[in-house]
Amino acid sequence: MGKIIKFPAHKARKPAKPKPKVSAEKTQIIKENIFIEQLVEDITLHMIHLLQENAVKMKDEKFLNSLDEGNRTYLGLPTPANALLVLSLPLILEYQPVEIFVELFTNMWFLFAFTVLSCFLLNANLELFALKFKNFKLDGNKTRFGFLLLCILLIVFLKFIAIPIIMLSYILISFFKKPSHA
Repeated sequence: MGKIIKFPAHKARKPAKPKPKVSAEKTQIIKENIFIEQLVEDITLHMIHLLQENAVKMKDEKFLNSLDEGNRTYLGLPTPANALLVLSLPLILEYQPVEIFVELFTNMWFLFAFTVLSCFLLNANLELFALKFKNFKLDGNKTRFGFLLLCILLIVFLKFIAIPIIMLSYILISFFKKPSHA
């Protein structure tokens, strides 16, 4: 007969460990979480689609006038301001991880509401003052100079946490300021 060839045991597959059975309660919870995630995604996509349709319909004379270089107000939150607001969340989580903000900014429902609010502010019929200066005289620019001073102070003392506060104050100041196109 000759030599006996040994079976290569190191290449043999070991039987897979049986997966632990998941209780009916855990299965139900998993199904509910999957359903909620799919529902939130579906609603978000539908809202984005609806807002896009409304943005196209919104291109009337009033909207186009707000794009005029001489105009001193914006209609809705400017896109760069909205982008800064959205980007402030991960910056706060990374560089200023306060427990309450970590819990809030990682909450799925907060993020869903934040997305809806962000989309609304971009398309809202809110007249917000612009930071465009025709001149640097105090007369006619008090709101702008005051807001810039507030921004500087908040950033110096609060760092990244100041960004959402600045956006909120921008909206509130615009809301309570008497409209003037001077």
